[in-house]
Amino acid sequence: MKILHCSGFEDYELNAYAKIIVTNIINGLRELILEARKDDDFEFDEGLIDAVDMFVSKKSLRSGFTEEVITNAKILWEDDTVIEIWEGIKYLTHFPHLDYFMENIDRIVSEDYVPTDDDIVRARQATVGMSHTYFTTNEGKYEWELIDVGGQGPEREKWSAVLDDQIDAMIYFSALDDYDTYSGETNDEDKTKMEVSKALLEALLSDGLTNITCHILFFNKNDLFREQLENEEQFNTFSEKLGYEGDNNYEEAIEYVQNWFIKDIPDELITNLKIHVTCAIDPALMEAIFIDIKHSIFHSRLSRGGLSI
Repeated sequence: MKILHCSGFEDYELNAYAKIIVTNIINGLRELILEARKDDDFEFDEGLIDAVDMFVSKKSLRSGFTEEVITNAKILWEDDTVIEIWEGIKYLTHFPHLDYFMENIDRIVSEDYVPTDDDIVRARQATVGMSHTYFTTNEGKYEWELIDVGGQGPEREKWSAVLDDQIDAMIYFSALDDYDTYSGETNDEDKTKMEVSKALLEALLSDGLTNITCHILFFNKNDLFREQLENEEQFNTFSEKLGYEGDNNYEEAIEYVQNWFIKDIPDELITNLKIHVTCAIDPALMEAIFIDIKHSIFHSRLSRGGLSI
Protein backbone atom coordinates (compact mmCIF):
# COMPACT_ATOMS: atom_id res chain seq x y z
CA MET A 1 0.00 0.00 0.00
CA LYS A 2 2.92 2.33 0.66
CA ILE A 3 4.01 1.92 -2.95
CA LEU A 4 0.55 1.95 -4.51
CA HIS A 5 -1.22 4.65 -2.51
CA CYS A 6 1.19 6.53 -0.24
CA SER A 7 3.57 8.12 -2.76
CA GLY A 8 6.39 5.84 -1.67
CA PHE A 9 8.52 5.89 1.47
CA GLU A 10 9.92 8.58 3.73
CA ASP A 11 13.70 9.03 3.94
CA TYR A 12 13.91 7.38 7.35
CA GLU A 13 12.05 4.35 6.00
CA LEU A 14 14.38 4.09 3.02
CA ASN A 15 17.39 4.26 5.34
CA ALA A 16 15.90 1.49 7.45
CA TYR A 17 15.26 -0.70 4.40
CA ALA A 18 18.85 -0.17 3.22
CA LYS A 19 20.06 -1.66 6.50
CA ILE A 20 17.53 -4.50 6.31
CA ILE A 21 18.72 -5.42 2.82
CA VAL A 22 22.36 -5.50 3.94
CA THR A 23 21.36 -7.78 6.83
CA ASN A 24 19.37 -9.98 4.42
CA ILE A 25 22.44 -10.46 2.23
CA ILE A 26 24.73 -11.28 5.15
CA ASN A 27 22.26 -13.62 6.83
CA GLY A 28 21.39 -15.22 3.51
CA LEU A 29 25.02 -16.07 2.77
CA ARG A 30 25.50 -17.36 6.30
CA GLU A 31 22.42 -19.57 6.02
CA LEU A 32 23.69 -20.90 2.68
CA ILE A 33 27.02 -21.87 4.24
CA LEU A 34 25.41 -23.54 7.25
CA GLU A 35 23.08 -25.55 4.99
CA ALA A 36 26.08 -26.75 2.94
CA ARG A 37 27.91 -27.81 6.11
CA LYS A 38 25.05 -30.12 7.08
CA ASP A 39 26.58 -32.53 4.57
CA ASP A 40 29.49 -34.08 6.48
CA ASP A 41 31.22 -35.04 3.22
CA PHE A 42 31.12 -31.53 1.77
CA GLU A 43 34.06 -29.14 1.98
CA PHE A 44 34.41 -25.65 0.54
CA ASP A 45 37.34 -24.99 -1.75
CA GLU A 46 40.43 -23.77 0.07
CA GLY A 47 40.18 -20.36 -1.61
CA LEU A 48 36.78 -19.78 0.04
CA ILE A 49 37.72 -20.66 3.62
CA ASP A 50 38.37 -17.09 4.79
CA ALA A 51 35.08 -15.89 3.32
CA VAL A 52 33.21 -18.84 4.81
CA ASP A 53 34.71 -18.30 8.27
CA MET A 54 33.81 -14.61 8.21
CA PHE A 55 30.11 -15.25 7.64
CA VAL A 56 29.86 -18.23 9.98
CA SER A 57 31.54 -16.35 12.83
CA LYS A 58 29.00 -13.52 12.50
CA LYS A 59 31.87 -11.07 12.18
CA SER A 60 30.13 -9.71 9.11
CA LEU A 61 26.96 -9.01 11.12
CA ARG A 62 28.86 -6.97 13.66
CA SER A 63 30.86 -5.00 11.12
CA GLY A 64 28.20 -4.43 8.45
CA PHE A 65 29.14 -3.91 4.81
CA THR A 66 32.86 -3.17 5.10
CA GLU A 67 35.13 -3.58 2.09
CA GLU A 68 36.23 -6.93 3.50
CA VAL A 69 32.66 -8.19 3.85
CA ILE A 70 31.73 -6.99 0.35
CA THR A 71 34.80 -8.65 -1.18
CA ASN A 72 34.12 -11.96 0.58
CA ALA A 73 30.44 -11.87 -0.37
CA LYS A 74 31.42 -11.49 -4.03
CA ILE A 75 34.04 -14.23 -3.77
CA LEU A 76 31.41 -16.64 -2.47
CA TRP A 77 28.80 -15.70 -5.06
CA GLU A 78 31.23 -16.01 -7.97
CA ASP A 79 32.00 -19.63 -7.07
CA ASP A 80 30.15 -22.22 -9.15
CA THR A 81 29.87 -24.62 -6.21
CA VAL A 82 28.23 -21.96 -4.05
CA ILE A 83 25.71 -21.20 -6.80
CA GLU A 84 24.98 -24.91 -7.12
CA ILE A 85 24.34 -25.09 -3.37
CA TRP A 86 22.07 -22.04 -3.61
CA GLU A 87 19.99 -23.60 -6.36
CA GLY A 88 19.46 -26.61 -4.11
CA ILE A 89 18.37 -24.68 -1.00
CA LYS A 90 16.72 -21.59 -2.49
CA TYR A 91 13.25 -22.80 -1.64
CA LEU A 92 14.21 -23.79 1.90
CA THR A 93 15.97 -20.60 2.91
CA HIS A 94 14.56 -17.64 4.82
CA PHE A 95 16.01 -15.35 2.15
CA PRO A 96 14.71 -16.57 -1.24
CA HIS A 97 15.65 -13.29 -2.95
CA LEU A 98 19.33 -13.49 -2.06
CA ASP A 99 20.17 -14.05 -5.72
CA TYR A 100 18.40 -10.81 -6.68
CA PHE A 101 20.34 -8.82 -4.09
CA MET A 102 23.66 -10.40 -5.07
CA GLU A 103 23.03 -9.58 -8.73
CA ASN A 104 22.56 -5.96 -7.63
CA ILE A 105 25.26 -5.85 -4.97
CA ASP A 106 27.38 -3.16 -6.68
CA ARG A 107 24.40 -0.82 -6.66
CA ILE A 108 23.46 -1.75 -3.10
CA VAL A 109 26.93 -1.09 -1.68
CA SER A 110 27.34 2.27 -3.43
CA GLU A 111 27.58 5.32 -1.15
CA ASP A 112 24.49 6.96 -2.64
CA TYR A 113 22.35 3.82 -2.54
CA VAL A 114 18.61 4.37 -2.12
CA PRO A 115 16.43 1.21 -2.12
CA THR A 116 14.07 0.96 -5.07
CA ASP A 117 10.53 -0.37 -4.83
CA ASP A 118 11.79 -3.64 -6.32
CA ASP A 119 14.41 -3.87 -3.58
CA ILE A 120 11.94 -3.13 -0.80
CA VAL A 121 9.31 -5.71 -1.77
CA ARG A 122 12.04 -8.38 -1.71
CA ALA A 123 13.46 -7.38 1.68
CA ARG A 124 12.60 -9.69 4.54
CA GLN A 125 11.94 -8.59 8.10
CA ALA A 126 9.59 -10.12 10.65
CA THR A 127 6.74 -7.82 11.68
CA VAL A 128 6.97 -6.98 15.37
CA GLY A 129 4.15 -5.24 17.18
CA MET A 130 1.57 -3.31 15.19
CA SER A 131 2.12 -0.79 12.43
CA HIS A 132 -0.53 1.55 11.04
CA THR A 133 -0.64 2.81 7.47
CA TYR A 134 -3.10 5.52 6.45
CA PHE A 135 -3.98 6.35 2.86
CA THR A 136 -6.81 7.61 0.66
CA THR A 137 -8.30 6.39 -2.61
CA ASN A 138 -10.69 7.75 -5.22
CA GLU A 139 -9.10 11.22 -5.11
CA GLY A 140 -9.39 11.47 -1.35
CA LYS A 141 -13.00 10.29 -1.18
CA TYR A 142 -12.23 7.26 0.96
CA GLU A 143 -9.83 7.11 3.91
CA TRP A 144 -8.23 3.80 4.87
CA GLU A 145 -6.33 2.50 7.85
CA LEU A 146 -4.28 -0.65 7.40
CA ILE A 147 -3.10 -2.35 10.60
CA ASP A 148 -0.24 -4.82 10.16
CA VAL A 149 0.23 -7.34 12.97
CA GLY A 150 3.05 -9.89 13.10
CA GLY A 151 2.23 -13.56 12.60
CA GLN A 152 5.07 -15.07 14.65
CA GLY A 153 4.06 -17.02 17.76
CA PRO A 154 4.79 -14.27 20.32
CA GLU A 155 3.03 -11.67 18.15
CA ARG A 156 -0.28 -13.54 18.06
CA GLU A 157 -1.03 -12.50 21.61
CA LYS A 158 -1.50 -8.98 20.23
CA TRP A 159 -4.12 -10.01 17.68
CA SER A 160 -6.99 -9.68 20.14
CA ALA A 161 -6.23 -5.98 20.64
CA VAL A 162 -6.89 -5.43 16.95
CA LEU A 163 -9.75 -7.86 16.50
CA ASP A 164 -11.64 -6.34 19.43
CA ASP A 165 -11.84 -3.02 17.60
CA GLN A 166 -14.46 -2.19 15.02
CA ILE A 167 -12.73 -3.12 11.77
CA ASP A 168 -14.28 -3.90 8.42
CA ALA A 169 -12.02 -6.66 7.13
CA MET A 170 -9.37 -9.12 8.20
CA ILE A 171 -6.67 -9.97 5.64
CA TYR A 172 -4.92 -13.23 6.51
CA PHE A 173 -1.65 -14.12 4.79
CA SER A 174 -0.38 -17.64 4.16
CA ALA A 175 2.73 -18.33 2.07
CA LEU A 176 2.29 -20.87 -0.73
CA ASP A 177 5.92 -21.97 -0.44
CA ASP A 178 5.60 -22.99 3.22
CA TYR A 179 4.27 -26.50 2.52
CA ASP A 180 7.64 -28.05 3.42
CA THR A 181 9.05 -25.47 5.86
CA TYR A 182 8.73 -26.61 9.45
CA SER A 183 7.39 -24.23 12.03
CA GLY A 184 10.06 -24.54 14.70
CA GLU A 185 7.62 -23.20 17.30
CA THR A 186 7.62 -25.01 20.63
CA ASN A 187 4.16 -26.57 20.31
CA ASP A 188 4.28 -27.18 16.56
CA GLU A 189 7.81 -28.39 15.84
CA ASP A 190 6.56 -31.35 13.79
CA LYS A 191 4.19 -29.25 11.67
CA THR A 192 4.92 -27.23 8.56
CA LYS A 193 4.27 -23.50 8.56
CA MET A 194 1.38 -24.07 6.16
CA GLU A 195 -0.22 -26.57 8.54
CA VAL A 196 0.13 -24.12 11.43
CA SER A 197 -1.28 -21.31 9.28
CA LYS A 198 -4.25 -23.47 8.28
CA ALA A 199 -5.03 -24.33 11.91
CA LEU A 200 -4.75 -20.69 12.99
CA LEU A 201 -7.24 -19.52 10.37
CA GLU A 202 -9.67 -22.24 11.41
CA ALA A 203 -9.37 -21.09 15.03
CA LEU A 204 -9.80 -17.41 14.14
CA LEU A 205 -12.97 -18.03 12.16
CA SER A 206 -14.37 -20.48 14.70
CA ASP A 207 -13.88 -17.96 17.51
CA GLY A 208 -16.63 -15.84 15.96
CA LEU A 209 -15.10 -12.51 15.00
CA THR A 210 -18.39 -10.69 15.38
CA ASN A 211 -16.94 -7.28 14.60
CA ILE A 212 -15.57 -8.44 11.26
CA THR A 213 -17.90 -8.96 8.33
CA CYS A 214 -15.32 -9.58 5.61
CA HIS A 215 -12.55 -12.16 5.82
CA ILE A 216 -9.87 -12.18 3.11
CA LEU A 217 -7.31 -14.95 2.64
CA PHE A 218 -4.13 -14.12 0.74
CA PHE A 219 -2.09 -17.02 -0.60
CA ASN A 220 1.13 -15.09 -1.04
CA LYS A 221 4.40 -15.82 -2.90
CA ASN A 222 2.80 -17.44 -5.91
CA ASP A 223 5.97 -16.58 -7.89
CA LEU A 224 8.11 -18.83 -5.67
CA PHE A 225 5.44 -21.54 -5.69
CA ARG A 226 5.37 -21.54 -9.49
CA GLU A 227 9.17 -21.86 -9.58
CA GLN A 228 9.06 -24.73 -7.12
CA LEU A 229 6.63 -26.71 -9.24
CA GLU A 230 9.07 -26.45 -12.14
CA ASN A 231 11.57 -28.38 -10.03
CA GLU A 232 10.72 -32.10 -10.13
CA GLU A 233 12.07 -32.78 -6.64
CA GLN A 234 10.12 -29.86 -5.17
CA PHE A 235 6.95 -30.93 -6.98
CA ASN A 236 7.29 -34.42 -5.50
CA THR A 237 7.78 -32.91 -2.04
CA PHE A 238 4.68 -30.74 -2.48
CA SER A 239 2.63 -33.75 -3.58
CA GLU A 240 3.82 -35.81 -0.61
CA LYS A 241 3.25 -33.10 2.03
CA LEU A 242 -0.26 -32.15 0.93
CA GLY A 243 -1.41 -35.46 -0.56
CA TYR A 244 -1.69 -34.00 -4.06
CA GLU A 245 -2.21 -36.62 -6.77
CA GLY A 246 -2.78 -34.40 -9.80
CA ASP A 247 -0.55 -33.38 -12.69
CA ASN A 248 2.27 -30.90 -12.38
CA ASN A 249 0.07 -28.01 -13.37
CA TYR A 250 0.22 -24.64 -11.60
CA GLU A 251 -3.51 -23.83 -11.83
CA GLU A 252 -4.55 -27.30 -10.64
CA ALA A 253 -2.04 -27.21 -7.78
CA ILE A 254 -3.25 -23.76 -6.66
CA GLU A 255 -6.86 -24.93 -6.66
CA TYR A 256 -5.88 -28.00 -4.64
CA VAL A 257 -4.05 -25.89 -2.03
CA GLN A 258 -7.07 -23.60 -1.64
CA ASN A 259 -9.46 -26.52 -1.15
CA TRP A 260 -7.06 -28.29 1.23
CA PHE A 261 -6.58 -25.14 3.30
CA ILE A 262 -10.28 -24.49 3.96
CA LYS A 263 -11.63 -28.06 3.90
CA ASP A 264 -12.05 -28.25 7.70
CA ILE A 265 -13.77 -24.88 8.05
CA PRO A 266 -17.57 -25.22 8.40
CA ASP A 267 -19.51 -24.00 5.35
CA GLU A 268 -21.29 -21.29 7.32
CA LEU A 269 -17.94 -19.74 8.25
CA ILE A 270 -16.66 -19.69 4.66
CA THR A 271 -19.53 -17.54 3.41
CA ASN A 272 -17.67 -14.27 3.95
CA LEU A 273 -14.21 -15.60 3.09
CA LYS A 274 -12.67 -14.18 -0.08
CA ILE A 275 -9.55 -15.90 -1.46
CA HIS A 276 -6.82 -14.27 -3.55
CA VAL A 277 -3.57 -15.67 -4.91
CA THR A 278 -1.00 -12.91 -4.59
CA CYS A 279 2.58 -11.89 -5.25
CA ALA A 280 3.94 -8.98 -3.22
CA ILE A 281 6.59 -8.19 -5.83
CA ASP A 282 3.95 -7.66 -8.54
CA PRO A 283 2.42 -4.17 -7.96
CA ALA A 284 -0.01 -4.47 -10.89
CA LEU A 285 -1.47 -7.69 -9.50
CA MET A 286 -1.69 -6.24 -5.99
CA GLU A 287 -3.51 -3.15 -7.29
CA ALA A 288 -6.04 -5.32 -9.15
CA ILE A 289 -6.60 -7.39 -6.01
CA PHE A 290 -7.01 -4.27 -3.88
CA ILE A 291 -9.77 -3.04 -6.20
CA ASP A 292 -11.58 -6.34 -5.66
CA ILE A 293 -11.01 -6.09 -1.90
CA LYS A 294 -12.54 -2.60 -1.84
CA HIS A 295 -15.64 -3.95 -3.53
CA SER A 296 -15.84 -6.81 -1.01
CA ILE A 297 -15.56 -4.43 1.94
CA PHE A 298 -18.14 -1.98 0.54
CA HIS A 299 -20.53 -4.86 -0.15
CA SER A 300 -19.97 -6.20 3.37
CA ARG A 301 -20.70 -2.82 4.97
CA LEU A 302 -23.88 -2.40 2.96
CA SER A 303 -25.03 -5.90 3.88
CA ARG A 304 -24.38 -5.16 7.52
CA GLY A 305 -26.65 -2.15 7.18
CA GLY A 306 -29.40 -4.23 5.60
CA LEU A 307 -28.64 -3.09 2.04
CA SER A 308 -27.25 -4.96 -0.94
CA ILE A 309 -25.64 -4.23 -4.31
